[in-house]
Amino acid sequence: MEPWAAARAAEKADGPGRERLRAEMAACDAPREATYDAYKALTAHDTRFHVLVAELAGSAQVRLAFERTHCHLHIFRLYYDRGIGQRTLEEHRVITDAVLAGDPERAEAAMRTHLETAYYERLRPVSEEPERGGGSGTGRSGT
Repeated sequence: MEPWAAARAAEKADGPGRERLRAEMAACDAPREATYDAYKALTAHDTRFHVLVAELAGSAQVRLAFERTHCHLHIFRLYYDRGIGQRTLEEHRVITDAVLAGDPERAEAAMRTHLETAYYERLRPVSEEPERGGGSGTGRSGT
């Protein structure tokens, strides 16, 4: 859904829309600390960025679906202490560059890469980590 939206944004974004995208990217810096508070601004940017791409695509349904799932917020909540801010912003810049260039294929590929990275490098490892804290012996051991 979001790769499609990025491609449509590259095709449809007008001057004011492109300026909003530039302004959003200029408004967020990578967190300097790996604390939850430091990632609040990045999480807010991430939500604004993805909603804006959906808006620029002209799809209220995609925007609404994104807003209702809060999927990116949950990834940040699970992974806030892993130093993902810089990488996330770099991925957003690649998407932004493709949208601003009016290149739908590159925008779609960049968004797909961003989402796959979020899954394979951020979300999946969190779900596969052994339980911490030496509890009841129900967690995995030694792997």
